Amino acid sequence: MYRILFTGLLLAATPNPDVASARTAGATVIVDRALGSGRIRLVRAPDGRRELWRVDARGVSHRVACGKLTGAWGLWVTDVNNDRRPDLVIALRKRARHDPVVENRPHVYTLYGDRCVPLWRGTRLAGRFEQLDIRTTRLWALERIGHGLRRVARYRWRGFGYTVERVLWRGRTVPKRWKRRFKKARR
Repeated sequence: MYRILFTGLLLAATPNPDVASARTAGATVIVDRALGSGRIRLVRAPDGRRELWRVDARGVSHRVACGKLTGAWGLWVTDVNNDRRPDLVIALRKRARHDPVVENRPHVYTLYGDRCVPLWRGTRLAGRFEQLDIRTTRLWALERIGHGLRRVARYRWRGFGYTVERVLWRGRTVPKRWKRRFKKARR
């Protein structure tokens, strides 16, 4: 059984508590998000594995069974399919079965107590994404699309995965507006 002890928690100075980086019992909190009256944390264990931990309203930690989260670096809590259950969008940097290149991959899970059930384990979006911003059923992605071009595309959840709803910007140098949006989304 794995357990993270939250005694002696060291928080990094940051204006947003959702991003606070912390070291606890040899584990590092990568992302910390609100989840109902508690929190959900993406953690790097001392051996390098990525794990999810749910902290309830009383501060008690529970490991969330979610399978391998190889290279996980991003976590968003939303309800992609409007079923009133919390869904987790997790960004991972890894290889895929039919795409051997190490790239960012979006995975979507539904949370059932201390267990997550896969809704979609995407190999990629339409482009190769660098950053994400997720709000409800929509996802904004900063993507590389080839020949030195990048774009910002808005995606919508369509029952099984995301489809492009609209391309909002395309070019070589990302405008400040979009840089700020994706920087804010990482918090």
